[in-house]
Amino acid sequence: MRVTALHDASETGKILTVSSGSGPLRGVWRGKSPIHAGQTFDVELEIRRPRHWSDLIAAEGQQSISEGVASVVRGCIVEVFEDRTVALQVGASIILLEMIDESPGESVGDPVILVADDLEFYPTEI
Repeated sequence: MRVTALHDASETGKILTVSSGSGPLRGVWRGKSPIHAGQTFDVELEIRRPRHWSDLIAAEGQQSISEGVASVVRGCIVEVFEDRTVALQVGASIILLEMIDESPGESVGDPVILVADDLEFYPTEI
């Protein structure tokens, strides 16, 4: 995913806020090199913790969600695998989510929102 840093992150493990085609995201920078405000670069997004289906909020009709210190990740479910992994399309990127419980029903194609306080950014070096 192509993002732009909104502030500096001098080292790995620092909190970084970026703007993306899907809105602002806040997470932990996992790159080896510092990032500077205004720098545009490609990242892979990772959400660390397994989730419950109830953590995925139907995006239709949602005007705003207060995110506090977390990121509001907006995407569309593109695949649900037998091992309870969900492929979520966020902009032009795919995030794989490990789900704790079984899918409540057909959900492929559903737009969803996930509040994530465990988002990490990995540089793709592309």
